[in-house]
Amino acid sequence: MCTSRFCSGVRAITSSVWLWLPLLVSVLIIASACSGGSSAPEALGSGGGSDEDRIRALVQHEADLYNDGNYEALYQLSSPQSLPRCSQEQFATYLEQNVKPVLGGKKLSIQVVSVTAVGNVANATFDDYADGQLRANGGSRFVKVDGQWYDDQPCGG
Repeated sequence: MCTSRFCSGVRAITSSVWLWLPLLVSVLIIASACSGGSSAPEALGSGGGSDEDRIRALVQHEADLYNDGNYEALYQLSSPQSLPRCSQEQFATYLEQNVKPVLGGKKLSIQVVSVTAVGNVANATFDDYADGQLRANGGSRFVKVDGQWYDDQPCGG
């Protein structure tokens, strides 16, 4: 397991996961950006538009990848320096065991509240919804490497 934040019991798991879910979204975005020769992450994390707009698009893309069950692409959106902290297998296991059960099979949707980018570091805050109900709010850290934005908190930070 990538993190040991979760206590035993459904209530502890539920509350911890909802607090951590915004970080998960960031991790998912990073995973998608690093996926081999895929051009989608580049289009989202680099190119035209403001840094804030690119991060907003990346967060949405992470949520889409999570909803599609594409954990491999989501993992690739993680910053290159964060990948050694959490293997792709650990990442997928974490999502399956700690996040997916809390969502109860419902789709995740994200509303980005704010993005602040200074140089090659950015912080985003967002609200997480499942089936139209607010489930969590929080944020994530992003880093820009060679002009590309990545999520910098795989496996919960």
